[in-house]
Formats: sequence, C-alpha cells, structure tokens
Amino acid sequence: MVIKIEYDLSVDMYLPTQNSENIFPHGEKIGNGSFGEVIFAIDRRTQEQRVIKQVKMKMRGGNIPSSHHLKDVLREVEISKRMKHPRIVKLKSVYMVQDTTTTRSLVKYVCLIMDYCGDSLKNVVDNEYQTYQTGDKRSEWLLDFVGIVVHDVAYGLKYLNKCGVYHRDLTHRNVCVEKINDIYRAKIVDFGYARGKPDNSRNITHGISTAAYKSPENLLGAKYKDQNDVWSLGCIFGFLVSSKNIFIKEGKTVIEGISDLIGMPPQAFLDKISLQQKEEPTRISKEFDVLEKRTKVTKKAAERFLGMPSVGIDNGTRGIERLLSNYCGVPEKDDAVALLKYMLKWDYDERIDVQGILESRFIKFVLDAHPELSEESYNEEDCEHIRAELGEVERNTNNVVKNDTLSDSDKRERMGGLLKKAIEEQFGYVEEWNDHYEY
Repeated sequence: MVIKIEYDLSVDMYLPTQNSENIFPHGEKIGNGSFGEVIFAIDRRTQEQRVIKQVKMKMRGGNIPSSHHLKDVLREVEISKRMKHPRIVKLKSVYMVQDTTTTRSLVKYVCLIMDYCGDSLKNVVDNEYQTYQTGDKRSEWLLDFVGIVVHDVAYGLKYLNKCGVYHRDLTHRNVCVEKINDIYRAKIVDFGYARGKPDNSRNITHGISTAAYKSPENLLGAKYKDQNDVWSLGCIFGFLVSSKNIFIKEGKTVIEGISDLIGMPPQAFLDKISLQQKEEPTRISKEFDVLEKRTKVTKKAAERFLGMPSVGIDNGTRGIERLLSNYCGVPEKDDAVALLKYMLKWDYDERIDVQGILESRFIKFVLDAHPELSEESYNEEDCEHIRAELGEVERNTNNVVKNDTLSDSDKRERMGGLLKKAIEEQFGYVEEWNDHYEY
C-alpha cells in the first residue's frame, strides 16, 4: 500500500506504511553529519549489503521543509541517480520516511539507498597505518594502498569532470575502500554538497564542506575551478602517507597551515584573488588581506637577509619531503613527492589536472605493480547528456527559489513537486520498504 501524504504546501510525496521507528529499529549507524545519519542494511531479496543515508529534513515555519533545503536534497538525488562509474557509489533507490511523532503527515527523512562499498579511508588508515610503517611494508603501503586509492579517485574525478559535476566535499570520510581480490579499491561517495558546474552567469557558494580539505581559492572565497577537487585529493594523498590532516595545526587557520607546509603563495595567485575581490568585494574572505600582507613580509625578509626572493614563496618541495620522510629508501618516494607537490599548488592554473595525475610517473609505478587496474572507460556522449540535464535541473530550481513573485509556500510546493518527480522518474513509487530491508 502507498500512502500519499498531505503537506500544508500540497506536495504529493509517497511513503511506506511503516513508521520511522520500525524502519530503523536496530540499524548499525556507520556515520553521521549535519545532514543526518548513515546506516548499514541488508537487501532481503538479494542479501546484498546496502548503505542508507538518512537526510533529515530541515524545517521552517510550521515544521515545513524550506524551499532551499528541498533544493539541496533534489540536487543530491538528481546528481547521484545519474552517476554510473565503477569508482563512484551507485544509488539504488530513494525513499521518504514519515514523521510519526505528530498527527500531521510530514516527511522526516529522505533516504538514499546505495551499494555498500567498504569502510571510509579514515577508518582504514586509523586501523592499518602503523602496521605498514616499517621496512618493506612502507613500499607495500605506498604502492598497494596509497597509489591505488589516488588512481581510483582520480578516475572517479575524471568522470565527474566530464559530467560537469563538482564534488565539493572530497575528504577521507567521503572515499570508501573495499578489499577485492586482495587489493583495496576506492569509490567516491556522498554527493550532498555536489553541484553541476555553473554557466558564466552563476557562481557557486564556497562556505560549506570540510575546511581541512578545501583548496586555497575555496577558503578565500574565490570562484570554483575543476582543480578544487584535485586539491582535495592531494589532501587525501597527504593524509594517506602521514595519517593526519596535513593542514590542521593547533592555533592556526587552515590557510596558515598551508603556508607552513608548502610556503607562501606566488604573486600571480594573489593577483587573481585580488581581481576577484575588486569585482565582488563581499565574496572574498577577509583572510585574503592577512595572507597578502604576510606574503609581502616573507618575501621582503627573504630578499633582505638571504638575497633569495623565491625562498618561502610557493616552494612546497621541502614541506612535502618532510611529509613523506618515513618513506626514505622506498623507490617510488620521489615520484610520490613530485605528484603531491603538483596537486598542492597554490595557483589553480598551475595545479595538475586529473589526466595529469593518471599519467604521472607515480601512478605508472602503481600500474606496473598492478596491471589489473585497467582504464575504466565511460561513454562521453552519456556524460554530455548528464551535463546538459544537470544544467536544466539548476535552471529549473533557480527559477523557483529566486522567483520573487512566488510566496514561500508556493516555492516549497514547486520544489517538493520537482523532488517527487526526480524520484519517480528513476525509481517509481515507494511501497516495498518493509519487505526488502532488514537492519
């Protein structure tokens, strides 16, 4: 049986007959965040492992979801349902869960059902890192774990780039790894902050995602680039070889942590951010002014006392060498340092792209050791269709939430209708939850 709920905003959404307490009586919680919780489940039909991301609806005014939050959930569903790549988690279905604590029929969660693809990188590194930090095991860790993860995530990012998608929250928690045929394989998960790439008339907000994995331009409030997610992968690379978030230092901002590790930014980067500051003064963070002054002081000190104006300016080699100091004697270490240095460039125009990562000497070493890691192809024509469809989604949603002639309730009604349509187009009506999943 399908229950049609009745919002005050008259949005038709479909819920399973069970209440939320019975749906999740003994679920193993494997993650949480501002969005809600992630729960492990079993598909009763196939006995396959699944992960359920419960997106808790943010309510405003009379316990009704805001149009902006409905837009965020819609965007995650629209992007996730289109992703078809072996290095990206597969969305299996989407359900709505009713809030039974009230007599009104309200949606409490939107639940995204996905393939289970192993544990998070954070958990695996926390459990395994120290075991591989002596003798020959260091090379095994660098090639058989770090290298494969960087390879797999880069392939996933290449696909996202082709589809016109920024992930925007690529961290050690949003990459999962699973052991397959004695080697770990990685997949990108969680598209809660993902966005389709904007056209020239639209900008992407920057004040979200995990600070320790944000690119410098993102931290400073500048416009998004393809290389934003490459920087985040570089932060993951640094975490894998050191077991720590490399730019987090007590009492310092992330920008200061970046400066300490890879040196001060080059003038060309500062000029680009300064130009954007003039065009959009409210967009660029006040921290940019502090960074600019600090860079000038560092440069003058180098010129005055050392006669070497380049010292401390965008010179990441020594800092990254220290980051991989435990791998001295490992043949692939120098190539790992070189790749990581180019992934963590201040200037996004100088930062390596995903194709460069895949063609780097370090990844070639990985492929020589693991020839079974064949190139994972995709249909470029399909990617173009996805890019176009996501562009249409953005236009449709913006036409609703930015329409000043619509009342708040009208916006919520229209956004709710778009969300319902997105789910039904891909998955049909929801009426089988009780029969399919056990926890």
